[in-house]
Amino acid sequence: MKNVKSYYTKLNPSWVTLFLSLCLTILPALSDGATLTVTKTADDGTVGTLRKAIADSMAGDIIEFDADLDGATIPLQLGPLGAPGNLTIDASALPGGITISGDKTGDGPTLDDSAVFEFTNGAEVTMKSLTISGGNSSVNGGGIILRSSTVIMEDCTVAHNRAGGSGGGFLNSGGTLILKRCTVAHNQSVGGGGGIFNNQATATLEQCTIAHNSISENSGGVGANGGGIFCANSPLTMEQCTVAHNSAGDGSGFDGGDGGGIYISGSALTLTQCTIALNRAGNSDSDSGGDGGGIFAVGGGGSKDIFLNDCIVAGNLAGLGNTSDGNGPDINRDNLVTQTGINLIGDNTLATGAASTVAFPAGEFVGTSASPLDALLGSLADNGGPTETMLPLRGSPALNPDLAADTSTFPTDQRGFARIVLELLDIGAVEAPDYAAIDAAAAAARAARRSALSKKLQKIKRKFKSAKRRKQDRKVKRFNRLIKKLKRQLRNT
Repeated sequence: MKNVKSYYTKLNPSWVTLFLSLCLTILPALSDGATLTVTKTADDGTVGTLRKAIADSMAGDIIEFDADLDGATIPLQLGPLGAPGNLTIDASALPGGITISGDKTGDGPTLDDSAVFEFTNGAEVTMKSLTISGGNSSVNGGGIILRSSTVIMEDCTVAHNRAGGSGGGFLNSGGTLILKRCTVAHNQSVGGGGGIFNNQATATLEQCTIAHNSISENSGGVGANGGGIFCANSPLTMEQCTVAHNSAGDGSGFDGGDGGGIYISGSALTLTQCTIALNRAGNSDSDSGGDGGGIFAVGGGGSKDIFLNDCIVAGNLAGLGNTSDGNGPDINRDNLVTQTGINLIGDNTLATGAASTVAFPAGEFVGTSASPLDALLGSLADNGGPTETMLPLRGSPALNPDLAADTSTFPTDQRGFARIVLELLDIGAVEAPDYAAIDAAAAAARAARRSALSKKLQKIKRKFKSAKRRKQDRKVKRFNRLIKKLKRQLRNT
């Protein structure tokens, strides 16, 4: 022990310091994971393909794409992709992103096609700037399947996928789904959840748009539920999201499906600054139409209730039926509703509950079946930002209501634009611009244009008179044409 002690006492302190410094520098770098690059769109499992990069990846690795693949499509030939462990697939460096398609040949859904991703091993996978499309499954899960796994998606699109069972876009069974600034659109299923199907799972959506998802008619059966999103025993949290133009399944010989926009059973539904509009419950050719065009909630109680915060739920339709129409066009629920801020409800039919738990008494921001309230929303369109939204129009009751808050939990709206423009918070996912300022600027521009045209007209008139005095017939004709043209422009300005 004496020799050991003398050895350490002879060490140069500067070398010890250098050694420790190198350890502190190198060890974190070793734990960051490697970066693998995809260089081709083939799906044969060879070097350079996405499938090979995933197979070779270790926990914490990042998969990126060569710049030459900007805007390209990878058509899967060997079935859905998975992940051996925690992984990030990142196309954010490509301005046009990249598409991963389950459509082998690009000829539309066939029996040879597959879902795009399937995660079943408890992995946590993050995806950025990807488009997931063309997925097709004869059973459940058309686009992405996650079972007891976590999927985080940022700035992604999941569109035009199809399932013969449930979950056209997503099938989330016992997993955790987190979507940020994503679009889930034009997906279709035969079972529940045209866009997203959650069962015994958790889902959180931030600044997303869920639109134009649908459920096919169930030939000889009840229409399936949840055109946009279906949740069974799966809490759903949505912040600054738009849910629009989704439809539950039509019934053939039986009832139409419930919950055109959102169907939730036995779970909490928490919506903050969201817009739920123009969704439809299922129709029926010989029975009752579906209920809850916007939201259908059942099996609540306590932590399983509905929580609405500064939301718009309006303009939705209950299904039409041969024997009776559906009920609760905007909200059909047996859960207690807890609301904060101001919520705009187009039609409170079956949304009010028992007298002791009245959630939406008719008033300035709540319509009835006899007098529904029009939220005056623009079409679902590109209003700036990464996703399509529905902008409140001039005169909308959602604009700057007197009792609204003058602060917001979020600094921006769904688009990433300033959340408060005119002192008070607008209702819904999108903050409208200052229409008065826009109109004033337009009026000023119009006045300036008219002034310039008037000055030009007076100048041409003087030239016209001079040419007429001098009997310059060609100039007279030309100036006369110009005068007529300027007068037309003035009338149209």
